[in-house]
Amino acid sequence: MPMVKWNPLPELEDIRRRMDRLLDASREQLEDEPAEERVWQPVADICENERQIVINLELPGVTQDAIDVRIEGHNLVVSGERPFVQTEGYQRIEGNYGPFERSFILPSGIDESGISARCELGVLRVVLPKQPPGEAKQITVEAD
Repeated sequence: MPMVKWNPLPELEDIRRRMDRLLDASREQLEDEPAEERVWQPVADICENERQIVINLELPGVTQDAIDVRIEGHNLVVSGERPFVQTEGYQRIEGNYGPFERSFILPSGIDESGISARCELGVLRVVLPKQPPGEAKQITVEAD
């Protein structure tokens, strides 16, 4: 039997067309929904060192009292709302407005009682301190 070379390009082109249709449908759905009613997720930067994990969330125009930070089970949940101020003359609105929510799974070893949050210059900084490592405990294996 002769060997036939496989060309993946037609299949990849088909996948691209399907993705384009899916994205177009999503865009149409978003355009029908007013900007102030969409739930959006703020952009997050996460940094970790040996003492803590720091999450910085971009929340321009959101006041401190409009932000809710809470622990739900093993998740850190940040939610709130960025108000949309209707003014005349907008040609295009690219910012996110309305309610937002972002959830992060907390890794083990976080000191939940020491979590702090501060909002400054449109950036919410959540600090998750790590618990100091405990001492290893030796367990004796008993025989029957």
